[in-house]
Amino acid sequence: MPKESSDLIASRFDAQLRTSERRASPRWPLAVVPVLVLGIAGVAALAWQDQQINERNAEERARTEAFAEQQAQTLAALDTKLEAFDAQHERMQQRRAQLDAKVLAAKGDAATEAALRKELDALDADIASNERARDEARTRVKPRSERPKPKPKVDAEPETKPRTRPALELSSSRDPLAGLE
Repeated sequence: MPKESSDLIASRFDAQLRTSERRASPRWPLAVVPVLVLGIAGVAALAWQDQQINERNAEERARTEAFAEQQAQTLAALDTKLEAFDAQHERMQQRRAQLDAKVLAAKGDAATEAALRKELDALDADIASNERARDEARTRVKPRSERPKPKPKVDAEPETKPRTRPALELSSSRDPLAGLE
């Protein structure tokens, strides 16, 4: 056999060997590995985004709770102040009733009656200023029934929209293929 033909056979054999090796090597990793890497990266990105949203929601919840606590403390202080005004008003009204009784008892004595009237006028001025302060405190503190209701929680599920079209009915009598089996 000449040397050229043996070289030709060897080169054909090498070519067949290379093509068979190419056919034998799997090609699915070339597609699956990038898809798998992209999938893992996508899941990691979604997890990170979900963590960021949860952190923002937690911060918002903490701010809302702190604001609600501050409002509750302010309302409690105003309620206490209002109760003090009410108690002081009641004492002043009792003192006024006593002074009215003393004025009636001192009808004949002009000097005592004038002193009692002067004291009564001063008490009326105090009562008027107390009523103004009470009214101002009442405008700040609304009754619990009139106070605004808290906003719904941030992480509450959104309401689903009602369907705009009727659902598909499979047992409809208008079905052209209803009798076929």
